[in-house]
Amino acid sequence: MRKMTKRSTAIVATSVLAVGGLAGAAWATGWGVTGVGSASATTAEIKPMRADITVAGNLYPGKSANAVALVDNPNEFPVTLTGMTPTNISVRKGNTDNDACKATLNASSIVVTLPNTAPTIAKDTENQSITVPFSVAQNLSSTCANSTFTLSFNFTGESA
Repeated sequence: MRKMTKRSTAIVATSVLAVGGLAGAAWATGWGVTGVGSASATTAEIKPMRADITVAGNLYPGKSANAVALVDNPNEFPVTLTGMTPTNISVRKGNTDNDACKATLNASSIVVTLPNTAPTIAKDTENQSITVPFSVAQNLSSTCANSTFTLSFNFTGESA
């Protein structure tokens, strides 16, 4: 048998370590694998919400109070209310429209706002009660006395 020199021994040892190291690394990390995939999902429908606001007591110039709003959220996700905007005010005195009062009204005559902490309306709920601050302008015309106000409004929100 042939005698191995120091150089031959070093080359053989380095080769064994290199091959063993590669095999060890392959065993430790497993085989490299790639692939593709796909996913699909349907988004929820956005359904309009509804609210009824009830004011306790009568309105008069300068009144500030809290009203109770009963809010319906038919969506399958909770909604945090972010704004309320009046769209129409009708005024009736008895069984007829009170046009004299309505002619004196402006955006600051009756102001309904959201509470300081925006309320979140639970998903799939009806008549969730929230407190809504409102105020009546000090200069509300006397032609509005003994009348019934009906306010329509839009409100906005975000999924919570």
